Amino acid sequence: MNCICDDFRFPPDVQIVAGLTHLPRQVGTFAEFRRALLRAASIRTTALLEKHPLWSLRYLTERDRAGLKKAIEAFGQWRGRHAEDFGMMLIEMWAYVCDLTSFYDSVFAHESYLRTAVRRDSLRKLVDPLGYIPRPAVAALAELAVFADGRRAVSLPIGTAFSSGAFSGHPPQVFELGLQTRIHPLLNEWTLLPLRRTTFGSSGAYRQTFLCELGSVSVKDGDLVLMKVGSARYTATVASVKPQEGADHLSYSAVTLSTWIWIPGGTPVSSVKLLKPTIKASLWSQTSPAFGPLYAGEWATAPYATWFLLESITHAVKAGQDVIVEKSATLHAAGITEATISSVELKAASTVEIKDGGTTVIAKVPVPAVYAQSTRITIQPHFPGLNLPAASISAASEVTIHHAFVSAGKVTIEALTEIDRTDPMDVKRPVDRPRDASPPGKFQLEDVNGEGVTRPGSLSFTTGQLTIQGDPWPGKLATPVKLLGNIISTSRGETVKPETLGVGDSSIANQSFTLKKSPLTYLPSPSENTPSGLTSTLKVYVDGLQWTEVPSFYGHKPEEEIYIVRQNDKNESVVTFGDGALGRRLNTGVVVVAYYRFGVGGAMPPAGSITQIAKPVKGLKSVRSPVAPYGGADEEAGSSLRKFAPRSALLLGRAVSLPDLEAAAASYVGGVRAVAAEWRWSHTLQLPAAHIWYLADGDLSELILNKLRSLTQPDTPIQVERAVATSARLSIQLACDPKRFETDVLAAVRTALTTVESGLLAPEILGIGKTLFRSQLFNAVLNVIGVTAVTGLSYWYSPFSNFGIKAPAGHYFDFTNRVYLNGRNA
Repeated sequence: MNCICDDFRFPPDVQIVAGLTHLPRQVGTFAEFRRALLRAASIRTTALLEKHPLWSLRYLTERDRAGLKKAIEAFGQWRGRHAEDFGMMLIEMWAYVCDLTSFYDSVFAHESYLRTAVRRDSLRKLVDPLGYIPRPAVAALAELAVFADGRRAVSLPIGTAFSSGAFSGHPPQVFELGLQTRIHPLLNEWTLLPLRRTTFGSSGAYRQTFLCELGSVSVKDGDLVLMKVGSARYTATVASVKPQEGADHLSYSAVTLSTWIWIPGGTPVSSVKLLKPTIKASLWSQTSPAFGPLYAGEWATAPYATWFLLESITHAVKAGQDVIVEKSATLHAAGITEATISSVELKAASTVEIKDGGTTVIAKVPVPAVYAQSTRITIQPHFPGLNLPAASISAASEVTIHHAFVSAGKVTIEALTEIDRTDPMDVKRPVDRPRDASPPGKFQLEDVNGEGVTRPGSLSFTTGQLTIQGDPWPGKLATPVKLLGNIISTSRGETVKPETLGVGDSSIANQSFTLKKSPLTYLPSPSENTPSGLTSTLKVYVDGLQWTEVPSFYGHKPEEEIYIVRQNDKNESVVTFGDGALGRRLNTGVVVVAYYRFGVGGAMPPAGSITQIAKPVKGLKSVRSPVAPYGGADEEAGSSLRKFAPRSALLLGRAVSLPDLEAAAASYVGGVRAVAAEWRWSHTLQLPAAHIWYLADGDLSELILNKLRSLTQPDTPIQVERAVATSARLSIQLACDPKRFETDVLAAVRTALTTVESGLLAPEILGIGKTLFRSQLFNAVLNVIGVTAVTGLSYWYSPFSNFGIKAPAGHYFDFTNRVYLNGRNA
């Protein structure tokens, strides 16, 4: 025999080593069984019986071997091989039966081990001997902002219900209030004052259009204005006044001038003023000069005017004020350095002769000069270009003095379009303080896009200053931002009317009842009394007396009125009572009534979707949800059962090592998707501590910490933080089988890399602070059918040539929308 195919051995040797995720249990398929049967039928003599597989593996006794020998000798006389031969049909039918038997033998073998089991009922049965109770689905929690009517406090009873809209293919969800809460109309909402820079910017620029506060503009097209930039003065006319919405979503009046104004870098906004004159004054026109240089004889060398004589006494003119001198089409802005009352000689002094009726002068009477008073102003800088002689009265009639300036509009700039927790935050004063309610200790900030954050803090009703505490914000908020003060805590789950489960029967041990509504609502409640970190909303009354739910019957006395709750494979909740030895048995005829809520799961409505009041309450006006619900989780996944059920068996109610803490945190009910534990220096605690990082949709730090505290010594240093995403970009060039569609192959590769359940690049699989190995990438990609080679691999535009890339401690790689296959991102 020169070919390995000539050496046919069936059934093959089965070798199952430890640690496999797939067992090579199936010994053959239809083709192998058919070939083996035909080969066995080809034996013509009994000399080859010892090599026959049935001889050594199936018939071990002499009696069996004798019967086999006789059967094979008879069977050896059969020569039929035609496809329509009845014997061939029997052989193929038997090969088919063997194929099915071998296949299901492999299936049952896989379902018999925790690492290889696929069906959830198999996993549940396998972990049951460990005392491990698979985590049920958990209800989401939601912080809602509610709004009240009137001016008096409103009391919201337990069970006040709010409903979301349908989302992403899921029906609306109901969230209910767990505790009676008081809200107040005066705490409904405030708007944070816009936050602006104090200057126009670090670099200078010419500006023609200036934003003014809405309602402050009192000029129209064509009006003369004075623009003051610090000590500099500019004259202009108004080209247009239009309403404008800024990038900060606030309304302004945009004033466009006829000329460009230079705004130096670092100019304070408060130093830029838009002014308009309210009084016009003409120059003295009865005598000359009406204006002139400061010193006599300067006209010849410097044709400019420094003083002006007004047509009358004007008390509105004072030193330090601004004026605009207008001559024909020339405008000149200046400041008044001096304003005095000046006497102007209208007629010079003279002598009147009195004659006797003839020509003889009999007396001379002196006539004093005639004077008039008027206001004289001196300006700086001087008016250039007035080069006519001061004696020219016609020149004075061409000059107009504009003064008595008032604000034509309050110049401002756009507010910041985003704010962070470190920015100062204030609300408009006065802030009305409620007399019949306590100040809020928790707030929600809602931005213009409907997104927000919930944080503890305090509001000063005197100054309007807001102080925010708590963790850093996940991102900046887009302005304008509203401050919401009536914040209530709700949880998902709809209350069921009292449900009669059935009637007791003392002849039945561990009598059970199944709730009609499912799934039963479980709420996060980590404490020493709730090792699972869950609290059921179920309350069971037996003949009007409430019985107590316990995790298990173990260790309880026969007279204790207790019950347990378990979820079956249909996610229905089954209530089981004692057997009389461990827990009291139900008496015959007693009525069992259940009060509970139903509705749980990892599907949670997005921010802004909870806007309906499901159960109206007097005084309750509306509800908003700028912060998305958090903490909801589906029932424990099979991968989690495989990983953490064996670990939990080692906890025994206490956590004494990092793996214990990691297992306890990972089993938390609030939707924890990944956990990492490391012993390192804590800058917060200022000592070495067990550092726990987790990946979840909401902020579960406090809840997880409470659970870990219940499992450890009180002085154990523990710090719990959310893992931080590290943006990552991966580009892979692939060679595909030309017989297959490239798009289908790339889609399969993308699924193998990014799917949450099993994708290599999913944070749930890759982990927190772990290394992405180059070899793992090659293995995951090349295992996809249709991929023939990896021709290129880069990480953030650089060749991925190292053996791996490690995420920093507490960080995980986030490849969302950044996995490029043959240059394509989708």
